[in-house]
Amino acid sequence: MPQFEHSGLSFYYVEVGSGMPFIFLHGLGGSIEQIVKIYSPLQGIRMITFDQRAHGKTPMGEKSHLGFKTFANDVLALYDHLHLEYGIIGGISMGAGVALKFALTHPDKVVALILSRPAWLDKPMEQKNKAIYNCIKELIEKHGTQTGRELFLVSDVYKDLYKTSPGNARSFLVHFDYEHAAVTAAKYQVLPEDTPTYSRDEWKKIKVPTLVLANHSDHVHPYEYGLEYASLIGLATLKEITSKTVNEMQHNKDVQQNIDTFIKSVLNKTENGTKHNSKTY
Repeated sequence: MPQFEHSGLSFYYVEVGSGMPFIFLHGLGGSIEQIVKIYSPLQGIRMITFDQRAHGKTPMGEKSHLGFKTFANDVLALYDHLHLEYGIIGGISMGAGVALKFALTHPDKVVALILSRPAWLDKPMEQKNKAIYNCIKELIEKHGTQTGRELFLVSDVYKDLYKTSPGNARSFLVHFDYEHAAVTAAKYQVLPEDTPTYSRDEWKKIKVPTLVLANHSDHVHPYEYGLEYASLIGLATLKEITSKTVNEMQHNKDVQQNIDTFIKSVLNKTENGTKHNSKTY
């Protein structure tokens, strides 16, 4: 797997296809595998994804560097490594927050934005969700991954979540399967306390086509978050996708179909002679 060096760390990445760059970012506790499992690029698209710091094969580095600003700078380093002038950028959950941060700080490098199941607005994660991640962190640090997983399954935190969103509850178990969980557990405390932006007014500055994906059965990624982004980003389109709790296979199909349709629209605009000019179409 190729890698690039930045900030004293080796970041692992993959590329699939060729054409317009599409940088697609995984969520908190995810990795490259999360992205390649859920999306296969269209012809004419060069999809690029990488293990963000403290995820997958990429080390954590300094705990104080964990945060959306640093993660967005890591994306810029990837752009520089691959000599990318601009591209489509998107992400899932935490990845959506990183993509948003990058689009706001480097608008000249973004032709379109995809926010799949955003989990943050303009403040730290809601307390009920922070409590889940804090529980995972403490269990891993105190008991290790195997015993920690067993204790999580019988915890009130897990049981309460399972009652309202079984799919969400099961998805948290993957955090106990990560081989470097013990040395990167701090991310489950630090990142929920951070935020991609501090004011929703910032979102109004985004002038590129934006796709927002959300569903009504997701405890951690409320549909209302998708509505809020779609209402404030001028060129945003909100699409409802099937919840993993209802049907994970259909969820993946919905993600694929909606992103494909959106990207085709973006490509059509560029093919029709619209010049990339500070992302005005």
